[in-house]
Order: sequence, then C-alpha cells, then structure tokens
Amino acid sequence: MNSPEMTDARDARETTRELDDVRAKYRGKIIPKPALRVMDAETARLAASRLASRALKAGDSAPDFILPDAHGNPVRLYSLLREGHVVVVFYRGGWCRYCNLHLRGFQRRLAQIRELGGQVVAISPQLPDKSLSTQE
Repeated sequence: MNSPEMTDARDARETTRELDDVRAKYRGKIIPKPALRVMDAETARLAASRLASRALKAGDSAPDFILPDAHGNPVRLYSLLREGHVVVVFYRGGWCRYCNLHLRGFQRRLAQIRELGGQVVAISPQLPDKSLSTQE
C-alpha cells in the first residue's frame, strides 16, 4: 500500500524526471550550440552573483502586489494570504514546455495543497487569452 510520503516522493521523482528529459532534449537537439554557450555563460554569471542568496526563502513574507488574473481582474497577494497559504510560481508562458511540466508538477499536488489550506498562483507575462488555457 502507498503511504502519502511514498506518493509525494513518486510524484516529485516523476516531475524531476520529466524536467530532466526535456532539458536534455532541448540541450541536445533543439537549442543551437551558440545559443547554449550564451545561456550557459549567463547562468554561470547569475550563479556567481549570488543573487539567489538574497531571494525569499520558503516561509518568508513576500511584498504585497496586485496583478491581473487570467480574466483581467486585479488580484492582491495579501488578500489571498488572508484565505490561507499561497504558493507563488513564476511561469514564462504556455509556449514553454519546461514551464508546462513544472506547472503539471504543482497540478499533481494541487489537491494536497488545497487540503492544507493553500492555493497556487502562477505569475506570467503571458497575455490573458493564453493564460486562460493555462489556468485550466
């Protein structure tokens, strides 16, 4: 019989495997080598900047913001927090296969997140007409 911990671990491994597979496919077959060199150099530069060490950590308080939802209605983070925990995910858009897999991982856990009183909010520069299909 599967315990919740075993299911969590299996779901996490599945999402990680899917992300690794797509990354390997794009790095090996789709992204041109000159573009990979630029991407790798910028990734190294970003890592060396130690910017991530100054980022919010799980459990930190985020600054309030108001952004439009998929219907164009304003959504305020602090209003959502009054309802419970909020998982904020940054998402480039529906065109990004890697991002879609990342969101699918959250979708697999959505029922559990809701059971714990939380919700997932995906922030994207994508226009609302595309965000509606992503929201579903």
